[in-house]
Amino acid sequence: MSAWTTTLRPGLRLSFDGEQFTVAEIEGRRILLQQAPATGTPRWRQVDISVLLAHPTMQVLVDTPEDETAAAAVLGSLEDAEDDALTARVRHVQEVCTGYKLGSAELALDGEPRPD
Repeated sequence: MSAWTTTLRPGLRLSFDGEQFTVAEIEGRRILLQQAPATGTPRWRQVDISVLLAHPTMQVLVDTPEDETAAAAVLGSLEDAEDDALTARVRHVQEVCTGYKLGSAELALDGEPRPD
């Protein structure tokens, strides 16, 4: 079983009760679904969000995203030299943006801010 999530929003494609819909509008607990048939005018269906989400046939028609390693895991696996190099780069960017390597006057290091 996949454990990914997606936002329930207008424009989201889903399958419900054997038909395919696009979320047209969400207002409070009600959701307006639009079904675009191959020919003719679109059909509309309004349902309670809890009914939609609990229905056994409801399925989001969005590709499952590929698994990614969390940023914390990547940063936690850096060697000491790599971590030091990353810290130096972050401090340089903060100094360019704020004038201080640690990002604020309250955390100023000796000699900060440096002249241009």
